[in-house]
Amino acid sequence: MPVRSLGSGFAADGFGPGFGVVAGSLGPGFGVVAGRFGLGVVAGSLGPGFGVVAGRLGLGVVAGSLGPGFGVVAGRLGPGVVAGSLGPGFGVVAGRLGPGVVAGSLGMAQVAAADGPRRGRAAAMVSKERAGAGSAEEPTDQLALRRANLTRTLRHIRINGPRSRAAIAAATGLHKATVSSLVDELLTRRLVREIGAEHSGGAGRPGRGIALSPDVGAVGIEINVDYLAVHGSDLTGRTVIEKRISFDAMHRDVERCLDDLTEAARRSLAELVRRGVTPVGLTVAVPGLVDVARGVVVLAPNLGWRDVPVATRLAHGLAPGLWIGVDNDANLAALAEYTWGVAAGTDDLVYLTGEVGVGGGVIVNGRLLRGADGFSGEVGHLPVEPGGTPCGCGRVGCWETKVGLAELVRRATPDAAYGLLDGPIPDPQERIAEVSRRLSAGDRAATEAVAEVGRWLGHGGAILVNLFNPRVIVLGGYFAELADHLIPSAQANLARLAVASTAARCHFVASHLGFTAAARGGAGVVVERMIEDPTAVSLSAPPPLASVH
Repeated sequence: MPVRSLGSGFAADGFGPGFGVVAGSLGPGFGVVAGRFGLGVVAGSLGPGFGVVAGRLGLGVVAGSLGPGFGVVAGRLGPGVVAGSLGPGFGVVAGRLGPGVVAGSLGMAQVAAADGPRRGRAAAMVSKERAGAGSAEEPTDQLALRRANLTRTLRHIRINGPRSRAAIAAATGLHKATVSSLVDELLTRRLVREIGAEHSGGAGRPGRGIALSPDVGAVGIEINVDYLAVHGSDLTGRTVIEKRISFDAMHRDVERCLDDLTEAARRSLAELVRRGVTPVGLTVAVPGLVDVARGVVVLAPNLGWRDVPVATRLAHGLAPGLWIGVDNDANLAALAEYTWGVAAGTDDLVYLTGEVGVGGGVIVNGRLLRGADGFSGEVGHLPVEPGGTPCGCGRVGCWETKVGLAELVRRATPDAAYGLLDGPIPDPQERIAEVSRRLSAGDRAATEAVAEVGRWLGHGGAILVNLFNPRVIVLGGYFAELADHLIPSAQANLARLAVASTAARCHFVASHLGFTAAARGGAGVVVERMIEDPTAVSLSAPPPLASVH
């Protein structure tokens, strides 16, 4: 029987006497949509009513502008409402547990990403009022909401500093009981710790402050042509270890490089443990094209690498359960600069690595620009001089052949150019120190070389300004070391060549993060991963030191 617009009737054939319609503007009524029992209305502008959508039990309303009501969508238990502009109500989406509201403009409810008390903006899931990540019987959206609320709580503490449970609840809009449950789980995972009492200024007993834990952390390692850089930090952002090791990748094959990289990672992880910090992950920074999803270096011309499965290789030599990532060095350095550097918080910036190769990390509107395949930022291979010097990538006239460290050293200290010296390869800062010494002595070759690099730096910088319109170009690596000599001519050439009328508002600045910027960014990626999914960190006690030796 078809749907009727009557006060009484049948929604489908095969039923005994009943009341209800499927759609319309109804007063109180009864109905069945797809089941055999139950009372309810399905859609419309309704008064109080009852209903079943696909199940056999329960009372509820499904959609519309509703008064108080109850409902079940695909489950069998629990009262609830599903969508609409609702007053107080309860709901179950696909599972069996918990009161709540799923989506819409809500009255009393718990929703992920709430900004004000009991108001939802992003998630269409019901909040659980209990600790733990949930049992296997709970629906996926329940677990996702739990993760979202854990992240929200952890990120609030990270941004605002130690807060009491009550203060977190007031700021996030979550119920106090929910926050207490979330904090208990974060304490169990050792991602937060309790500190001294916090006085809010109001009446009542002060609550204990909840702060990020220094007990867990991460390591970032950068491998480059002539050095390895290591940075280890804890969840609070405190630097635990930071060092750079002279390393000659030019005279090592891929396997030996990976052996040395694995050993450096083992030692760094072990040092972190000795200092009381449990490492949960490691990121390797590489100067080249990286397939981040697979952890594979697709091409690193200056290292001579092609299709190298770095993440898999390191996983075989490190402790099981350790998260391992691989990314481009300039991208990681740009993230570090955006988070901690001289241009921290600048939503549009370009970071330039000043090494043997030159890479660029681009931040646009506060987000890292990766491109369709994740390979953006290879600015060192912009063609700037047709018919110019051959580049390590196999082409000629690339920008890095004019401003890379190898070119500066060749021009400023020709007696110590790359590839000429026997014995251990000098650390890049040793090479820069020698250039600086010759500049101070008035050496003509060094002075002309630095001036030429500055002009080409402005030339390429103008291309970047025309493409991305950044507010600032941050100079890293050796560029930062010689910034006082490079920036005047670079800025002048940038202003002359940039087409955009706002070019004068973009300026060069020197990074303060040094040659460990990419490693710092690598550690930061792991920390951000912990924040984004706290349930991925399952810790009750530090691992034995032997597991990372």
